[in-house]
Amino acid sequence: PVSNYMIEGLQSDCVALKPGVQTIENYGSTVFDNSFRCYPNPFSSSVTLSFTLAAGVPVSVHIYDLWGCPVTTLADALPSTDVNTFTWDGRSDSGRLLTPGTYICRITAKDFTRVVKIVMQ
Repeated sequence: PVSNYMIEGLQSDCVALKPGVQTIENYGSTVFDNSFRCYPNPFSSSVTLSFTLAAGVPVSVHIYDLWGCPVTTLADALPSTDVNTFTWDGRSDSGRLLTPGTYICRITAKDFTRVVKIVMQ
């Protein structure tokens, strides 16, 4: 199951999934610990990602399929605000509605990364 993997890093156009990790929630960061929310999850029309971060910190939010290939980018080195909110409507960068299933969201701010599983119904 996807909960036994974590995103390791980018390799060509896809991310490498590393087996043996019990969750894909947060590895190595306390930045997102108390403020991070992903709702509703599972979702049918859209999912909202929300977290608190110091203003001005560059933040990137990327969505990948289970093969680790990029699906869409919600933010790419965008200067953060105190409360950051991003909404994904289940569409690819080209605007195509994706099939229901499990997707991976990777949020990066400076040297901190949070990876979460998102389920589209």
